[in-house]
Amino acid sequence: MEKNEGEKSVVSFKNIGRDDSKDELEREDSNDDIKSPNEDDNKTKVVKSTSNLFEALHAGRPKDEEPHVKKTIKNKKEKTEYILRVDTDELGIAEDEFEDLQSLFQLFDHDMDGVLSIREACRMLNCLGFPSKEEQIKNVVGAVSIDKTGFSLSFNEFISLVSIKRREDPNQEALMQVFKTFDDGDDGRIQEIKFRQIMKGQQGLEPDEVDLMIQEYFTFTGENREEDKSLNFINYAEFVAMLQG
Repeated sequence: MEKNEGEKSVVSFKNIGRDDSKDELEREDSNDDIKSPNEDDNKTKVVKSTSNLFEALHAGRPKDEEPHVKKTIKNKKEKTEYILRVDTDELGIAEDEFEDLQSLFQLFDHDMDGVLSIREACRMLNCLGFPSKEEQIKNVVGAVSIDKTGFSLSFNEFISLVSIKRREDPNQEALMQVFKTFDDGDDGRIQEIKFRQIMKGQQGLEPDEVDLMIQEYFTFTGENREEDKSLNFINYAEFVAMLQG
């Protein structure tokens, strides 16, 4: 067929000298690299920190200790969760209470490695009515922690500690010590709102149980009880005497 004058002939050199079988092989290889869109979207891995920082902060913990957290990748977002190794039913920890304790632990576990330093544990346990001094906290933590030098506290050890303390028979001296920790005015009285927090956190009582105890206290002392709880104060020496009576 004759070309018109001025018409350019276009020649493709792309496939000249190319082996068709090799071309097919390369296509197969390239297919091997193609992953399903959801293949890496959902992954779970158990993470054990090997950083120098972890060892420096929690040097008293064994290096072969089981991991405390696991990381889940879903929709390309990473989520860190604690690995629960204790039986909450056996420990008497209800599901909603467990979630509250977990949230509290997370507030102080800034690096989310599942372990608190003694200082972090001290601040967290103060929220639950435990003694405020670090030396006292070391004695408390030492009862459950595997770390006998740095007294770090893992999440599972924390759950066990809460259960143990709640099952202990309260005595007058122990209760007085707890209340004194929260006696900011050092006058032997605690605001009712703060008293409720102590009884719920330290003793593990339900709100209605605390209500009954407070009502019994005001009946016992003959004091008037205001509707505004912030205006009511509990004389904890008299409260402890009521319990022991």
